[in-house]
Amino acid sequence: MDQGEREAFVLIEGPLGEWATRLRTASQRALQDVVSAFPFEAGDHLLGPAASETELELLLRRLPWTPDAVVSLYRYVGLDN
Repeated sequence: MDQGEREAFVLIEGPLGEWATRLRTASQRALQDVVSAFPFEAGDHLLGPAASETELELLLRRLPWTPDAVVSLYRYVGLDN
């Protein structure tokens, strides 16, 4: 890699800082969404019954970014607090 190619990889502080702020804000919002949807402490829940299709649809409508693995957990195992 020559000097010209190295310069192409220089990160500009302003846009990088703005990106970090947007990422932090989005992460905080996502965490608040999860806590509001599942308001119990880790370890304070039991397994079962499996979630109904209506409950799964509500989950995905409120939190469309929910990972497929979490949706499958609720679909087949469920959680009950």
